[in-house]
Amino acid sequence: MNGKRLCMTSLLAAALVVMPACGNTKAGTATAADTAVAMADKALPLPEVPDSIFDPMDRADYVILHYWDALPPDDARMGDKDFLDASFARYAAQFQYASDYGISYAVTTLLQQMRNYPAAYKQLAELARKHFYRRGSESFCERAFIVWMKEALGSGVLDDGDKQRYEYLLAAAEKNSPGRAAADFRFTDRAGNVRSLYALPKAQYTLLVFYDPDCDTCHDIISRVRNDKQLMGPVNSGRVRVLLIDVAEDREAFAADAATMPTRWTVGFDESRVEDNDIYIFDTTPAIYLLDAGYKVLLKDATIDELAEYAQSVAR
Repeated sequence: MNGKRLCMTSLLAAALVVMPACGNTKAGTATAADTAVAMADKALPLPEVPDSIFDPMDRADYVILHYWDALPPDDARMGDKDFLDASFARYAAQFQYASDYGISYAVTTLLQQMRNYPAAYKQLAELARKHFYRRGSESFCERAFIVWMKEALGSGVLDDGDKQRYEYLLAAAEKNSPGRAAADFRFTDRAGNVRSLYALPKAQYTLLVFYDPDCDTCHDIISRVRNDKQLMGPVNSGRVRVLLIDVAEDREAFAADAATMPTRWTVGFDESRVEDNDIYIFDTTPAIYLLDAGYKVLLKDATIDELAEYAQSVAR
């Protein structure tokens, strides 16, 4: 199994549907919640939004643009890691409500103001990685991470080690991201035929799932897809193709598992070694993508809830 990712256990399946990651146990969750409350108490407060701004997205844009106004770059609190982490967590939580333009403008404005304070600049870059890049983060926001890293990498502030690391993470975030063409790859189907994504018969949508037969969560999620009438309706009508790709290395396990999948689905064994060759980069399985008829990525690392929401939007 590829060491760059892991398969979540079935105990995490219910949480995976709602969020890409979860806490450990009930006791651990309570402790984490208590810690979060304590950290929030010492975080930088949100700025007050003028009453003249009514639209929720415009209000979020205002908050992320002005959040750091009350904390000058040379403020002693910039050296307090707990304070800075708690403050960044509160800041990052607002990005899910902001516009693409608001995110881009707020991030570039902040980083340009911080250029003359390299220590603080580097701390914020690492917090951006922690909160925006990690899919398990409650404030995961790939678009914010991409903007942040592009600005930081061109700033001249980062040292060579950080640049190399962030360049890799940026490439991973941009790879097969929404709006881009999904990378082609080869696979062997359950009949023994070698095929490729782009050579498949055209479908209006392709639900691409990278999975591991030994992953309990993968099977739980696949079962949810199979039993979701809203998702399976378009599949049964031929509008949506389901393409399951086994990214493990056991062909016998693939053959046994593939035999249990619906005959209408295309099930394949990865021949391109998409993970080893960084054709697709994901930390956990299943990794779910929704593609359009031209193989453009519509959803990346999607949850079942996101798929259902998208299905509702296109059915209207």
